[in-house]
Amino acid sequence: MSLNPTVKFKRVTKKFFDPSGDGEISAIENLTFTLHERSFLFLTGASGAGKTTLIRMLYAELFPTDGELIVCGRNISKIKEKHIPLLRRQVGVIHQSFHLIERKSAVDNVALALLIKGVGRKKAIKRAEELLEMVRLTDRKNHPVITMADGEKQRVALARALAVEPQLVVADEPTGNLDPQLSDEVFAILESMLKRGCSVIVATHDSRRVESSEHSVIYLDKGRIKAVRGDVEAEIQ
Repeated sequence: MSLNPTVKFKRVTKKFFDPSGDGEISAIENLTFTLHERSFLFLTGASGAGKTTLIRMLYAELFPTDGELIVCGRNISKIKEKHIPLLRRQVGVIHQSFHLIERKSAVDNVALALLIKGVGRKKAIKRAEELLEMVRLTDRKNHPVITMADGEKQRVALARALAVEPQLVVADEPTGNLDPQLSDEVFAILESMLKRGCSVIVATHDSRRVESSEHSVIYLDKGRIKAVRGDVEAEIQ
């Protein structure tokens, strides 16, 4: 395995203000683990375990309260605001709620990620069409997203995440709204990203998926690493 880390947490804590008036509460507590390039990692645990907070820190929507977090060579703990868009060009994000522009077509949603990156429109549309073909949506590429089923929307979101040719793909419950067959299709695409040189991190409640997979797993509980499985460097707390 390569020694180059795509993600490195070192004693990372994330605290939030407690609205009940008891000071601060920790969503993530003293987390240490390393994900190497071309690796696939599941994050799992009950609601409130810290999965979504961890995912949001990977693309600098949230920032550590303490500790050091390195993502794609950038220190999230000290990143300047002007460098956040550069980080997000290296990180493809897939949300459970899709985050698509519903009135726009599938191809326009995917192309938008490339247009923001500075790619010309003609080239962006061509690349978007290639990605939609990969996720088997060619026949729906010009349809508004609002007319699509959840499984189709998730595949559009996946194509959009891959459009920027990311170094890291992160997904927060990417199959939470899908039936088992569509879930299998989405994970097959995510796993194919390893061959493209990506690392993949998936937060999920899907214990069937986690336990039947050979990929590495970090089990979270109340913001701490309680157990690991597979080839992952982590400190169990």
